[in-house]
Amino acid sequence: SCFTSFLLSAIAIEKECSFNIVLLAAGLGGVFASPILKILGRRIKKIIEGNNSD
Repeated sequence: SCFTSFLLSAIAIEKECSFNIVLLAAGLGGVFASPILKILGRRIKKIIEGNNSD
């Protein structure tokens, strides 16, 4: 959950969001860590499989 909180807050900072939005993103990253990591895992797997088929 700390990892996904960090990722979402880094994205919010990169998009120059306000401090409150950064905190909100970090909180949501902690709460929804499992679904976020599952979605990212599927996307990374598709990218890797796509690169190996060339």
